[in-house]
Amino acid sequence: MKTAKAGLVNYLSFIRTADITIDDFDLVLKSSVGNTTYNFNNIQDLYHLVGCRDFFVLPLNLILTQVIGGEYTLELYNNNVFRGAYLINVIGYEYDETGNGVYSNVVSVNDL
Repeated sequence: MKTAKAGLVNYLSFIRTADITIDDFDLVLKSSVGNTTYNFNNIQDLYHLVGCRDFFVLPLNLILTQVIGGEYTLELYNNNVFRGAYLINVIGYEYDETGNGVYSNVVSVNDL
């Protein structure tokens, strides 16, 4: 399972196979609940698929999109060829505690 935060640029790493030679990726987020889909096209590896790397890293920009926090299926395409699907949790909130740590008396949930 992968994790991303709403409102940030997230960097996701994937295992590179020998047949991935073209630096052109598409990511599709499909909501596990409902039928919401977000498409991210023409994404490039941060390292431009340098020869001897076993992994590639793709930036997932959730700043401009209004992705709601929750569970999604992340589909990965390379040069329009399906490469795999992953479960991803998009975090759309954070907890703030006031007081002394675990025993604090106020916990607030804030949108990111």
